[in-house]
Amino acid sequence: MRNISNYLYFIMIGLSLGFFESSMGALPKVQTNELVKLNDVKKNIRDISSEIKKINTSIAKVEDQLTNNFKKYLQAASERKRIEKMVADMTKGLDVNELNLKVNLDNTQKMLKAVLIKHIDSNPRPADLVSKKIIINALSIQIEGVKGEILKNQELKKQIDDLSSRVAEYTRIEMSLKTLLIEKEEEKKLINDKYNEQIKKQTYLNSQYDKMRAELSNKKKKIFPEIELSANDRFILPLDSTKLRYKNNGEGIYIGHDREMPLYATNTGTIVFVGDLSTYGKLVMIDHGLGLRSVILGNYKAKVKKGDQVKKGDVIGSTNLGLEKHGEVYFEVRKGSKTQNTSHMI
Repeated sequence: MRNISNYLYFIMIGLSLGFFESSMGALPKVQTNELVKLNDVKKNIRDISSEIKKINTSIAKVEDQLTNNFKKYLQAASERKRIEKMVADMTKGLDVNELNLKVNLDNTQKMLKAVLIKHIDSNPRPADLVSKKIIINALSIQIEGVKGEILKNQELKKQIDDLSSRVAEYTRIEMSLKTLLIEKEEEKKLINDKYNEQIKKQTYLNSQYDKMRAELSNKKKKIFPEIELSANDRFILPLDSTKLRYKNNGEGIYIGHDREMPLYATNTGTIVFVGDLSTYGKLVMIDHGLGLRSVILGNYKAKVKKGDQVKKGDVIGSTNLGLEKHGEVYFEVRKGSKTQNTSHMI
């Protein structure tokens, strides 16, 4: 209900400044100037609050980007390490194995060559020819096997080269993401600095606002001194209901109802305001003189208009539930623009 209090506060200021006709007239010029300054401070606070909200949105956006990019960075680093391990496992002993295969191939080819030369130069017996043929076949098979192993090694080297290229690519991605993370961290730091600066301004303006409002309130107390109400001058509730709950220890009273009921003038006076208050419902304000005004707010039909004279207990409207089963009417008494302890004035 704080928004209602602020709205009513500025309506009362408007009445006091003469924006609406009132039997009270305008506040002194000094008071008017201070109210304008107070309103300016409040506007600055709202502007800063709006700026802080935008900054918070920017911070959240940068943090999301940091989180997403950090995940990508970790994925790239993990994939790079996985491929590096594959390369290390595949490379292990590869060069030595290739050298041994080449030596083995060279030796086997020499042996085959020697056997062939000896076969040509001699006049072997049939049994020797069969033996040499078996040796030649065995050496040829061994040579082909060694060549096959060498080809496998060469294919493995090609795979290792491809994997090494992928390692280099993931390393490049890592470095790029790392640079981006550093930039985003710096951007976040700058935004946080701006946020802290705005928070300091907001804190300072809030303290100034509270100080100015307190000073203004003290001056209003002098303009609108406390008054004692006689039994006849005391207020009545705008609804004949026992369903009550209190705001701030009695400053305002919420009166519950569950059917259409007549709405009464809380005291004798002049209707100075009839209108709608945003989504809160109808607002009727009655000026009772001596700086006192009653405020009646809720979902109801008003049967009075601005300027009407009413007496305590006159019907000024009726409640309107609509589709709801239960409703409430809010009632408070104000002196100037300050809410009184309404429960003590009934």
